[in-house]
Amino acid sequence: MKDFAELTRNEYAKALHVSHDDSCPACRVRPFSQVVDELIRLAGLWPVGTVVERRGYTLHERSQLRPAAG
Repeated sequence: MKDFAELTRNEYAKALHVSHDDSCPACRVRPFSQVVDELIRLAGLWPVGTVVERRGYTLHERSQLRPAAG
């Protein structure tokens, strides 16, 4: 599993684009790069280690990543 702290903006943008397969509603009204930057900024409002999920126009916490035991 990739260490998401090391995920670059470009890697995130590519993953987001692939996962939406051109079905991103926000991307219909503004450039994709602006949507990516906004999502990164909003995700930064949660504590480090939080997995943030977007459903339509709503963001919520899906889970918290825990350090590996041992």
